[in-house]
Amino acid sequence: MSKYDELRREKRLIDEEAQSISRELKRTEDEASRVSYIAGHAEDVLSDIDREFEDATQLTPEDVEFLFLLPVFLPQSG
Repeated sequence: MSKYDELRREKRLIDEEAQSISRELKRTEDEASRVSYIAGHAEDVLSDIDREFEDATQLTPEDVEFLFLLPVFLPQSG
């Protein structure tokens, strides 16, 4: 293999690694933007989750509270 071919191969490997790093940086940037949005809109996000949960389960907030407190009043086994 000639020196030129070796240099071309090395350049191709470096270019592939640079593209891989660039894609990973883009994914990191996208994730940071997503987390930043959620942090800035946490109350809205949690309200949406609560509403979706209530719609999907038809449980009221009182029902959920009851279900969370129920184990406190059940006898312990074991």
